[in-house]
Amino acid sequence: MEIQIRLGSSDDLQKLLELQTLSLRAILADTYPSQQLAALVASQSLGRQASSESLFVAEVNGEVVGFSALSDLMPYVTGIYVHPDWIRRGIGATLLRAVEEAAVQKRFQVLKVFTSPTIALFYQSQGYQLQQGVNSWTRNRIEEKVGVSCEFLEKRLIESTRFNWKWASAFLALLLVLFGMQMYHQQRNKLLEFEQFNRSI
Repeated sequence: MEIQIRLGSSDDLQKLLELQTLSLRAILADTYPSQQLAALVASQSLGRQASSESLFVAEVNGEVVGFSALSDLMPYVTGIYVHPDWIRRGIGATLLRAVEEAAVQKRFQVLKVFTSPTIALFYQSQGYQLQQGVNSWTRNRIEEKVGVSCEFLEKRLIESTRFNWKWASAFLALLLVLFGMQMYHQQRNKLLEFEQFNRSI
Protein backbone atom coordinates (compact mmCIF):
# COMPACT_ATOMS: atom_id res chain seq x y z
CA MET A 1 0.00 0.00 0.00
CA GLU A 2 1.48 3.33 -1.06
CA ILE A 3 0.39 6.38 0.91
CA GLN A 4 0.59 9.67 -0.96
CA ILE A 5 0.74 12.91 1.05
CA ARG A 6 -0.20 16.23 -0.53
CA LEU A 7 -1.00 19.70 0.73
CA GLY A 8 -4.67 20.31 1.38
CA SER A 9 -6.64 23.32 0.17
CA SER A 10 -9.99 24.98 0.77
CA ASP A 11 -11.44 22.72 -1.93
CA ASP A 12 -10.79 19.73 0.35
CA LEU A 13 -12.40 21.22 3.44
CA GLN A 14 -15.89 19.75 3.20
CA LYS A 15 -14.62 16.21 2.56
CA LEU A 16 -12.08 16.56 5.37
CA LEU A 17 -14.74 17.74 7.82
CA GLU A 18 -16.83 14.67 7.02
CA LEU A 19 -13.83 12.40 7.48
CA GLN A 20 -12.98 14.18 10.74
CA THR A 21 -16.47 13.54 12.15
CA LEU A 22 -16.34 9.85 11.20
CA SER A 23 -12.90 9.50 12.77
CA LEU A 24 -13.82 11.20 16.05
CA ARG A 25 -17.02 9.21 16.48
CA ALA A 26 -15.29 5.89 15.75
CA ILE A 27 -12.19 6.37 17.88
CA LEU A 28 -13.63 8.26 20.85
CA ALA A 29 -17.01 6.54 21.23
CA ASP A 30 -15.74 4.70 24.33
CA THR A 31 -13.74 7.64 25.69
CA TYR A 32 -16.40 10.34 26.18
CA PRO A 33 -20.14 10.27 26.99
CA SER A 34 -22.39 11.07 24.03
CA GLN A 35 -22.97 14.69 25.07
CA GLN A 36 -19.25 15.40 25.33
CA LEU A 37 -18.51 13.60 22.08
CA ALA A 38 -21.19 15.54 20.20
CA ALA A 39 -19.86 18.82 21.58
CA LEU A 40 -16.30 17.84 20.66
CA VAL A 41 -17.31 16.98 17.08
CA ALA A 42 -19.09 20.32 16.71
CA SER A 43 -16.18 22.24 18.25
CA GLN A 44 -13.58 20.57 16.03
CA SER A 45 -15.64 21.29 12.93
CA LEU A 46 -15.99 24.99 13.75
CA GLY A 47 -12.34 25.27 14.76
CA ARG A 48 -11.11 23.69 11.55
CA GLN A 49 -13.02 26.23 9.46
CA ALA A 50 -11.75 29.20 11.44
CA SER A 51 -8.12 28.32 12.14
CA SER A 52 -4.97 29.25 10.24
CA GLU A 53 -3.22 25.97 9.58
CA SER A 54 -1.43 23.85 7.02
CA LEU A 55 -3.28 20.70 5.93
CA PHE A 56 -1.68 17.45 4.79
CA VAL A 57 -3.95 15.00 3.00
CA ALA A 58 -3.27 11.25 2.78
CA GLU A 59 -4.47 9.38 -0.28
CA VAL A 60 -4.34 5.72 -1.30
CA ASN A 61 -5.08 5.08 -4.96
CA GLY A 62 -6.63 8.54 -5.20
CA GLU A 63 -8.94 8.01 -2.22
CA VAL A 64 -8.69 10.44 0.71
CA VAL A 65 -8.03 8.29 3.79
CA GLY A 66 -6.90 10.87 6.35
CA PHE A 67 -5.39 14.26 7.03
CA SER A 68 -3.28 16.12 9.55
CA ALA A 69 -2.93 19.79 10.41
CA LEU A 70 -0.23 22.10 11.79
CA SER A 71 -0.90 25.56 13.19
CA ASP A 72 0.68 28.28 11.04
CA LEU A 73 1.15 30.52 14.07
CA MET A 74 2.22 28.27 16.95
CA PRO A 75 4.09 24.95 17.30
CA TYR A 76 0.95 22.83 17.67
CA VAL A 77 -0.38 19.76 15.91
CA THR A 78 -4.01 20.77 15.44
CA GLY A 79 -5.26 17.37 14.39
CA ILE A 80 -4.65 13.96 12.86
CA TYR A 81 -7.67 12.08 11.53
CA VAL A 82 -7.82 8.74 9.72
CA HIS A 83 -10.96 7.27 8.16
CA PRO A 84 -12.24 4.38 10.35
CA ASP A 85 -11.83 1.94 7.42
CA TRP A 86 -8.13 2.77 7.19
CA ILE A 87 -6.92 2.82 10.81
CA ARG A 88 -3.91 0.78 11.99
CA ARG A 89 -2.21 0.83 8.60
CA GLY A 90 0.49 3.41 9.35
CA ILE A 91 -1.46 6.34 7.90
CA GLY A 92 -1.56 8.29 11.16
CA ALA A 93 2.20 7.96 11.64
CA THR A 94 2.81 9.06 8.03
CA LEU A 95 0.58 12.11 8.50
CA LEU A 96 2.37 13.01 11.74
CA ARG A 97 5.75 12.86 9.99
CA ALA A 98 4.43 15.30 7.37
CA VAL A 99 3.47 17.71 10.16
CA GLU A 100 6.83 17.31 11.90
CA GLU A 101 8.77 17.97 8.71
CA ALA A 102 6.75 21.13 8.11
CA ALA A 103 7.33 22.19 11.73
CA VAL A 104 11.10 21.79 11.31
CA GLN A 105 10.96 23.97 8.19
CA LYS A 106 9.19 26.61 10.28
CA ARG A 107 12.05 26.27 12.83
CA PHE A 108 9.70 25.06 15.58
CA GLN A 109 12.05 23.45 18.10
CA VAL A 110 9.28 21.70 20.05
CA LEU A 111 5.95 20.42 18.73
CA LYS A 112 2.96 20.30 21.11
CA VAL A 113 -0.48 18.73 21.06
CA PHE A 114 -3.63 18.65 23.16
CA THR A 115 -5.53 15.42 22.64
CA SER A 116 -7.79 12.84 24.25
CA PRO A 117 -6.32 10.25 26.64
CA THR A 118 -7.03 7.57 24.02
CA ILE A 119 -5.18 9.30 21.18
CA ALA A 120 -2.37 10.35 23.54
CA LEU A 121 -1.19 6.73 23.43
CA PHE A 122 -0.58 7.09 19.68
CA TYR A 123 1.50 10.23 20.17
CA GLN A 124 3.52 8.56 22.90
CA SER A 125 4.33 5.72 20.52
CA GLN A 126 5.75 8.38 18.16
CA GLY A 127 8.11 9.88 20.73
CA TYR A 128 5.88 12.51 22.38
CA GLN A 129 6.22 13.00 26.12
CA LEU A 130 3.25 13.42 28.43
CA GLN A 131 3.53 16.68 30.39
CA GLN A 132 2.40 15.62 33.83
CA GLY A 133 2.19 19.12 35.27
CA VAL A 134 -0.41 20.12 32.68
CA ASN A 135 -2.72 17.22 31.94
CA SER A 136 -3.73 16.82 35.58
CA TRP A 137 -5.84 19.98 35.33
CA THR A 138 -6.30 20.68 31.61
CA ARG A 139 -9.87 20.68 30.33
CA ASN A 140 -10.92 21.72 26.86
CA ARG A 141 -14.11 23.79 27.23
CA ILE A 142 -16.14 23.34 24.07
CA GLU A 143 -19.53 24.61 25.11
CA GLU A 144 -20.87 26.68 27.98
CA LYS A 145 -21.29 23.67 30.27
CA VAL A 146 -19.46 20.90 28.46
CA GLY A 147 -15.78 20.08 28.80
CA VAL A 148 -13.62 17.08 28.00
CA SER A 149 -10.47 15.91 29.73
CA CYS A 150 -7.36 16.30 27.60
CA GLU A 151 -3.72 15.31 27.71
CA PHE A 152 -0.88 17.66 26.79
CA LEU A 153 2.18 16.21 25.06
CA GLU A 154 5.26 17.56 23.34
CA LYS A 155 8.26 16.38 21.36
CA ARG A 156 11.57 18.12 20.73
CA LEU A 157 12.31 18.32 17.01
CA ILE A 158 15.39 20.56 16.97
CA GLU A 159 18.04 20.61 19.67
CA SER A 160 18.32 23.90 21.48
CA THR A 161 21.04 26.24 20.20
CA ARG A 162 21.24 28.22 23.43
CA PHE A 163 24.78 29.10 24.49
CA ASN A 164 26.16 26.57 26.98
CA TRP A 165 27.87 28.67 29.63
CA LYS A 166 29.06 25.63 31.58
CA TRP A 167 31.15 24.30 28.69
CA ALA A 168 32.25 27.80 27.71
CA SER A 169 33.54 28.45 31.24
CA ALA A 170 35.43 25.16 31.29
CA PHE A 171 37.01 25.94 27.91
CA LEU A 172 38.03 29.43 29.06
CA ALA A 173 39.58 27.99 32.23
CA LEU A 174 41.59 25.53 30.12
CA LEU A 175 42.84 28.35 27.90
CA LEU A 176 43.96 30.34 30.97
CA VAL A 177 45.82 27.32 32.34
CA LEU A 178 47.59 26.75 29.00
CA PHE A 179 48.44 30.45 28.75
CA GLY A 180 49.82 30.43 32.30
CA MET A 181 51.96 27.38 31.57
CA GLN A 182 53.32 29.02 28.43
CA MET A 183 54.20 32.22 30.35
CA TYR A 184 55.87 30.16 33.09
CA HIS A 185 58.07 28.30 30.60
CA GLN A 186 59.00 31.54 28.82
CA GLN A 187 60.02 33.21 32.09
CA ARG A 188 61.90 30.07 33.19
CA ASN A 189 63.82 29.94 29.90
CA LYS A 190 64.74 33.62 30.23
CA LEU A 191 65.95 33.02 33.79
CA LEU A 192 68.09 30.07 32.69
CA GLU A 193 69.57 32.13 29.86
CA PHE A 194 70.35 34.94 32.30
CA GLU A 195 72.06 32.52 34.74
CA GLN A 196 74.13 31.03 31.92
CA PHE A 197 75.12 34.52 30.81
CA ASN A 198 76.25 35.41 34.34
CA ARG A 199 78.34 32.24 34.55
CA SER A 200 80.06 33.03 31.28
CA ILE A 201 81.20 36.45 32.44
